[in-house]
Amino acid sequence: MKDEMLDDGELLRFVTYRISQVHSKLNAQASQILREAGGLSLVEWRVLALIYAFGPNVSAGVLTSKSGMDKGMTSRTIKKLLADGQIKSKVDDGDHRRALLSLTSAGQQTYDKVIVIM
Repeated sequence: MKDEMLDDGELLRFVTYRISQVHSKLNAQASQILREAGGLSLVEWRVLALIYAFGPNVSAGVLTSKSGMDKGMTSRTIKKLLADGQIKSKVDDGDHRRALLSLTSAGQQTYDKVIVIM
């Protein structure tokens, strides 16, 4: 067994390592673009875009499932977007325990502004 750590040159042999590096660089670039263009984090953009794609009136459970984020991250992001006026929430008439989420007019404007550069 090799006790030494692999250096970057050796790690580049692994496709998964290279994909991970590209993923990190793309996320960093997207984060900067989103901050400058829409004042959003990457996670906020993902939730906003999912509400656009699956809404109006999409549940947090659907967002969690489609985004691959954990429930806590989804919940915190929803609270932030609600507080920022980007999305709105209403009680599901069929299940009063569930909230349904939609973009506000401000959220739609943010989406329209950012989608052209993302």
